[in-house]
Amino acid sequence: MASAVADVPALVTIEQRDTRTRYLDVFIRGEAFSILRINVNYGVRFFDGVVGPTSLGPLGRYSFSWTDARIETEGGWRVRVDLNRDYEEMRSLYHNDYYPEYYNGFANPVCDGLGLFDLEIDLLIGSEDWNPPGSVFDPNVLAQPGILTNVENGFGLVTGGYDESRSLIPSTDALGETGFFDYMDGRTPAILSSELCGGSF
Repeated sequence: MASAVADVPALVTIEQRDTRTRYLDVFIRGEAFSILRINVNYGVRFFDGVVGPTSLGPLGRYSFSWTDARIETEGGWRVRVDLNRDYEEMRSLYHNDYYPEYYNGFANPVCDGLGLFDLEIDLLIGSEDWNPPGSVFDPNVLAQPGILTNVENGFGLVTGGYDESRSLIPSTDALGETGFFDYMDGRTPAILSSELCGGSF
């Protein structure tokens, strides 16, 4: 008769390290765990620097996978999130979702673009049994019997896990290195007073 025991790992800690560049280093630390999913979730609104502060568009929410970017470190994992990588794709998605008739898109990237309102990392934490060969979830490898198994007298994986998330707050310096306008924690983008955008706000 087949039997197995499923262990749920202890709660992990999530630490954000702000490099003051467009990269955010996030460390996930704990004991005897693996990471099955890493998503970075954004809340953004379009800003038109010509019209001014009242021109903020609707709130759009977008999620990007960073699971394949995780690197195993002592005591856990690290993921380095490139905010500009996600920004470039998000700009196009937002334009198509809310302003498809605006054929110029964001005509002036200095004054027109996405304001960042909230940012979150979302994880699916599993037991260490979930760690595949080479830490890569390759379906061709995982299809082989016995690759991921903890079942006695049989094949299969019985395991446990949980969702964990944390808000991330890049510094003003960090967002200044990206395409985002800084609206996090009520901060106001310095570009609003810039002569490049009319200087009248």
